[in-house]
Amino acid sequence: RGVSLSIQPDKFCKLIDEDEDVVEKSIKEIDFYSWFLDSIGMPENLSAPVSLHLNSQPNKEDHDAYCDFADRFYENFKRLYLSTFDNYYISRFVLGRYWKTLDKNLQTQFVKSFNKYIVATYAPKFKGWEGTFKATDSLLENNYYNVKMDIVNKDGPTLKMMWKMYLNNNGEFKILDVNIDGVSMLVTQRAEFLSVIKNNPNGVKGLITAMEKKTGS
Repeated sequence: RGVSLSIQPDKFCKLIDEDEDVVEKSIKEIDFYSWFLDSIGMPENLSAPVSLHLNSQPNKEDHDAYCDFADRFYENFKRLYLSTFDNYYISRFVLGRYWKTLDKNLQTQFVKSFNKYIVATYAPKFKGWEGTFKATDSLLENNYYNVKMDIVNKDGPTLKMMWKMYLNNNGEFKILDVNIDGVSMLVTQRAEFLSVIKNNPNGVKGLITAMEKKTGS
């Protein structure tokens, strides 16, 4: 009791790699670590984390392989965002009071364009990134879970991150906000969008047009 244990597989344990055998072996390795933690009676919480190292991408000189990797990375990031974030709540929040002024069709169009915009904006920030996520603490406040982590960069400073999430009616955790070094993604995005809406003669429609232009929609 009162003992914590963390496991960090080496850099050759990769969930994204051109060699499918590497990915398969990595999954088996992670399964083994999970089995080991269960076998010695460690709880399924942040006192016994498995920290993964993310670092795989092909040589840029191999153009086709690099483009294929970039496409797969983009699609994986998109799937991750749509499945783990409450993008409907986030869409409403970033529009503030303007959300209620939209009809259902325009709300749907905004959510769709906003999702593409988020993926197009943040996916490139992680491409080629090398480092690890290390869970440090978690607490429950007003039915929301705040999970604190360290982002340990291979070549750079360690950043403090906090995920704000909740448990939905299907028993799934959904992320509402990401806070990095005290800066909220949600609040920052809302301030940016409200400024665009205020200065665009077409208001929210102008914002949607700007997002679609950036994503090539």
